[in-house]
Amino acid sequence: MANYRLPGPLGVLHSAVMIDSGTIARSATPSPGILRRTSVKAVYKAASPIACAIAPSKYFSHPQAGDVLITYGKQAKRLNADAEHLLRSILASAGMTEGYVSSTLRTYGDQARINYEQNSADQILKWYGKDVSAVWHKYKAEKKTTADYAEYLAERDLKRGSPISNHIPGFALDVAPYDERFAMAAKKLVNEKGSGVRKILIEKGCTHTEFMFKVTS
Repeated sequence: MANYRLPGPLGVLHSAVMIDSGTIARSATPSPGILRRTSVKAVYKAASPIACAIAPSKYFSHPQAGDVLITYGKQAKRLNADAEHLLRSILASAGMTEGYVSSTLRTYGDQARINYEQNSADQILKWYGKDVSAVWHKYKAEKKTTADYAEYLAERDLKRGSPISNHIPGFALDVAPYDERFAMAAKKLVNEKGSGVRKILIEKGCTHTEFMFKVTS
């Protein structure tokens, strides 16, 4: 039956209009403003590092990428949208629901500190060659600082025209701790044309992963 009211002015108790509780809205009224559509890409870029909408990608992409959680170490600069999506996709393809990025873009000071504190003599020789290994041993024996070693690395790179690590120009990231599922999924993509993955290395406690593009903005 429709509502009704007695004739006369409104606003007094006896003439209050009856409201059917079944018609009351149960959601909050939107804020005033211009109505517009928000693209999936915009949502992806603005989202927190938890789950987010899947963004279009020109590199390898997995349908469950948006369900993957990525967290960052204190020294790691956040990945850009393309790199974060590619990393999520690799993790998703490996059957993983989360990943921890321990390192991304580095300065020579960062690289020197990591070489001094985290890398073994065998790793230095294997990855960087005899010349770097000799200086690494010499500087450690003479108790030289990481600043001294960083200066040597920068001068060496300048002379030879290429960086000692692709963390320095920004093409690399480390995923920790080491997980064989992630390493195998990333390795599979290295030789896949257009995947965006260039190289992986198994390091102490992590998987060093290089993309074909800069991973930070």
